Amino acid sequence: AKPGCPSQCGNLTIPYPFGIGFSCSMAFEFTLICDTSTSPPKTFIPRPITDTNTEVLDISASQVRVANRVTLSCFNPSGEAVRNKTELIAFNADSPYSFSSTANKFTVIGCDVLGIIVGLQGLGAACGTLCAKQQDVIGGYCSAIGCCQALIPKGLTAVGFAFSYPSNHTSVIGFNPCVYAFLAEEDKFVFQGASDLLDPSFANRTTNNVPIVLDWSIGNGTCSQAKQNLTSYACQHYTTCRDSDSGKGGYRCYCLPGYEGNPYLSPGCTDIDECADQNSNQCSKICKNTPGSYICSCPSKYSGDGFRNGTGSVPEPSLLAMKASLAVLC
Repeated sequence: AKPGCPSQCGNLTIPYPFGIGFSCSMAFEFTLICDTSTSPPKTFIPRPITDTNTEVLDISASQVRVANRVTLSCFNPSGEAVRNKTELIAFNADSPYSFSSTANKFTVIGCDVLGIIVGLQGLGAACGTLCAKQQDVIGGYCSAIGCCQALIPKGLTAVGFAFSYPSNHTSVIGFNPCVYAFLAEEDKFVFQGASDLLDPSFANRTTNNVPIVLDWSIGNGTCSQAKQNLTSYACQHYTTCRDSDSGKGGYRCYCLPGYEGNPYLSPGCTDIDECADQNSNQCSKICKNTPGSYICSCPSKYSGDGFRNGTGSVPEPSLLAMKASLAVLC
């Protein structure tokens, strides 16, 4: 965290450029809210587009995991929709966030339903399901029978969900009273089969256990573009810059090999002293730390490359031992 700023909100570590409050973040778009009214406190991304803040679950060097939101529609025995909950998750143009196209999948749960995800650019993804009878709905994977999944395009900053029904849904209401649509971190959601179709707590269970993954980056330009203005360039000393591949643009900063710390905080990353920890170096005898690396060598009267995974450091034969060997040979 920025010096003088809180580094934690509840159980969540807040790394700079993020910060609790505007003065503790790199810019307004990295500002987070810490809600201390809950136990433990919870962290939120403020939402200028919609009225609901988004809960943050985890922050890494390139991604943010947030709590899910599930769109649903439930029907009475006549096939009429009696409950609808539509979720819009949107971030403004200056936001560092976009929905990860590699970590998330658009997921639809239900029978005889086409689920659609719509972004600001139009149709984002769609998938459909078919079910003849309850016994056909098998758990473990999404095969378009009770559950379907689709990839989402890169660069989405806003998503909404909608349903379309090939039939009036009456033929499956007995074992599928509700249909659901949501984004899901791919390896966090496992379809349970017909039990998911009948579970009245499915939406809450998914919200609590299946996160959405956001990619984040600095700005919208590339590294080369950002370096043209060193005043606003975010990467500090001993760092490297990498263009974001999220489809939204922007870049991220990383410490150079052999360095550690926060690449966004001045003065930058610091050298790792590999020689201070035997597990951090491969030296068998002598270790000398250098900027970003280290050198192994052998002490006097030893030979070898000095590396444990090489020839090591082997004692050289003494002159007395050599004379004794020659005497035996003679």
